[in-house]
Amino acid sequence: MLEPLNHTNGKPLRYYQEIAVNRICEHVMLDRRRILVTMATGTVKTMVAFQACCRLWNSRWNRTGEHRRPRILYLADRNILVDDPKDKTFSDFGDARYKIENGETVTSRQMYLPIYQAIAGDENREAL
Repeated sequence: MLEPLNHTNGKPLRYYQEIAVNRICEHVMLDRRRILVTMATGTVKTMVAFQACCRLWNSRWNRTGEHRRPRILYLADRNILVDDPKDKTFSDFGDARYKIENGETVTSRQMYLPIYQAIAGDENREAL
């Protein structure tokens, strides 16, 4: 059973955000490997992602059925879209967070926050 929504920021989700969180979690629990969430600008997609991560994290849900926290990849296309959520929205995750930079990662963390370019390969290194 999944945990309730996280209300540490004091702002309740709007109805469409709660629907998005519930559908994301439902698809993940049904082991659907690909999920595309389409939301308009200004609909606070970062908070939706945070809530979905919190529910799965606190429930210790993972694909293998073991009682351990899942690994999460929060991927964006610009540093500001990774740095700001990492430092503010996702701060509840504490030391579990790790920003992948320059293709270097630490495998002991559970939440990875890179930009596309940091995990893509080039002539100097392989893709992660």
